[in-house]
Amino acid sequence: MIRYLITVILVSIILPALSQDILYIGTGANITITSGAAVTLQGGLHAESGSTILNNGILYLNNNTTANQSNWTDNNPSGVFAAGSDNGIVYFQSANGHTISGNTIFPSVMLDAAGGATLNNDVSITQNIIFKNGKLNTGIYKLIITNNASNAVNADAANLNYINSWVNGNLQRNILSNTGTYDFPVGNTSQSNLLQFLNNNVAGPAFLTASFGAKPGNDAGLIVMENGTPYTSVNDGGVWYLNANSSVTGGNYALQLYLNGFTGLVDNQFGILRRADVSNNAADWIVPVESALESVNGAGRKVSDGFARRKNITTFSQLGIGMTSAALPVTLLNFFAVRENISSVKLTWSTATEINNKGFEIERRLDNENQFSYNGFLTSKATNGNSQILLNYFYQDLNNFTGVSYYQIKQTDLDGHFMYTAIKAVKGSGNTTVDVTIIPNPNRGQFKILMNGVSQNHQAFITDINGKVLKQLIVQPQQEVNVQGLPAATYILTIVDVFGKGNNFKEKIIIIK
Repeated sequence: MIRYLITVILVSIILPALSQDILYIGTGANITITSGAAVTLQGGLHAESGSTILNNGILYLNNNTTANQSNWTDNNPSGVFAAGSDNGIVYFQSANGHTISGNTIFPSVMLDAAGGATLNNDVSITQNIIFKNGKLNTGIYKLIITNNASNAVNADAANLNYINSWVNGNLQRNILSNTGTYDFPVGNTSQSNLLQFLNNNVAGPAFLTASFGAKPGNDAGLIVMENGTPYTSVNDGGVWYLNANSSVTGGNYALQLYLNGFTGLVDNQFGILRRADVSNNAADWIVPVESALESVNGAGRKVSDGFARRKNITTFSQLGIGMTSAALPVTLLNFFAVRENISSVKLTWSTATEINNKGFEIERRLDNENQFSYNGFLTSKATNGNSQILLNYFYQDLNNFTGVSYYQIKQTDLDGHFMYTAIKAVKGSGNTTVDVTIIPNPNRGQFKILMNGVSQNHQAFITDINGKVLKQLIVQPQQEVNVQGLPAATYILTIVDVFGKGNNFKEKIIIIK
């Protein structure tokens, strides 16, 4: 094995072109790779503290024999690359694999290594990485892309959808607060399962971290429904984890999860679900709040698309592919209830998909009433109850009640099946855009409170039907609530003064086991 020791102090070694086995860069040595030049190492690189590389060309790490390991070791506290190396690129190309150790901050990297590469610590890339061949194994560490441009991670033309080269572990990417598609080519030891984050002006998070792994637990206790259709299982092909450094404060995003290795899927009978990262309990799977699927046969609804798609997402967590026994009938995009004036409440909602839909029954409950009652009906705008385009609905309720009014919509199929929307509540007088939603309800002791038009926290409490206080809490405008310790029963949630002083939100919470 040949090893070159460079011990030149305060002298730059200009390398226009070079091919050798292992390069050892001693303390004080400086190497410059000029623009258009290439250095090929049939082995590894070892940089001592105090050495530097100014790279404006290409540095190849190859290894055509099993005798050497083509490893990268950098003992510099701030990394070996000198300022001004932004145009340089390092090619990892060994058939026998690479191990990357130290504090190197790479400008650009090409992974074209049949033997892959393994990180011994977090590794950062400031410009871009191209995946061509081989896995990048992170273990407990992370590959960090600090360039927030959406194209900072790319697949080579020979690596369609990252099927031949991906991250087996944790990939962290900085993002911009605008639009753009961010690839997270993650997977496990045997397969790639690309996650694509389609940004729609998300505000709040500066970076996201993604990974992929086996599905924890089984499907016992799964109860999640979407638009009245139950999910019967979550595919065993695996789960993704997508997390952010902070919560979303504005905008939303869509996800495309690639289904390599997933079996048993049927067109229009699968969708992305979420639950907490640490959960292995099937009862924790939910539809991401206020999110939506594309229309029937739309993008991410057919097996032939190769991915599942969901849009209008604002949360991060563990993600799985839920499967239904029938096509999801009506995709409801939104539902709003707003008091326009002292005598009128305006209800609006939209659908992306309708199948066999008869129409929508509007139900209302006043604060001094115990039950919802029929208030009106709108026939479906879809031809014969079927539509794959956006349809908007509007209903005006002549309502001068001075207390709080509650609304829900009952969507009914032509065959008599029906499902309910979430409940919306509006203030009793004056103009207001405040509304409160509890989702899901019924639930297994975990639900989310959404208060739109509210900027401050409010006191809340949960009582039994006799009025005994069981739990007190302070709720934020978006608040996860966990009362799994309560037995299955009907309870009352009260949020104090949410519609103004003396105007409380009060609604039944149904817990099932």
